[in-house]
Amino acid sequence: MVSLGLLAEPLAPRLVAGWRRAVNRRRRAPSVGPVAEHSSAERRGRELLEAAAGEETGEMYRALGFVRVWAEGGQAYLIYPHAPFVSYRPASSQLLAEHRLELGGENTDQLSDADDVLTRWLALSREGEWLLAPAVAQPIGHHHDRVRLARDLWRLGCWERGRGAAAKAQAD
Repeated sequence: MVSLGLLAEPLAPRLVAGWRRAVNRRRRAPSVGPVAEHSSAERRGRELLEAAAGEETGEMYRALGFVRVWAEGGQAYLIYPHAPFVSYRPASSQLLAEHRLELGGENTDQLSDADDVLTRWLALSREGEWLLAPAVAQPIGHHHDRVRLARDLWRLGCWERGRGAAAKAQAD
């Protein structure tokens, strides 16, 4: 019993540090599903996102928790808050890569989720391919779970079909 106590003393700080890292990783995981209004900063961020990116993008973020940005060459990007964005081919749903993009040395950890998505949306939609040069491309699965990405692409398709059906019903 005494030897167990002697071993626990030097290991305790490492165990606590490991536990804190695990908790922070879970906290930093991109949101899944509809975005809840957590704070006034999140609400303002959503309003700015909708004003800058348009009503459809604002609705997409509220409903799904991420947005899509169209790119050249038959590609698109999925932008998640506080996480690498993902490039894919919409025609085949082929996942291409995860991209980490440092935005001007700014600490985006302090931004609300909606503000972080808006910042990345502005970078990708305004500057396009020029910004991808400093982005670090990593294989799918480095940060995001492949199964979750496939599910998110399916959810995006369902959301788009629902919007199309609603628009058609309104027109009739």
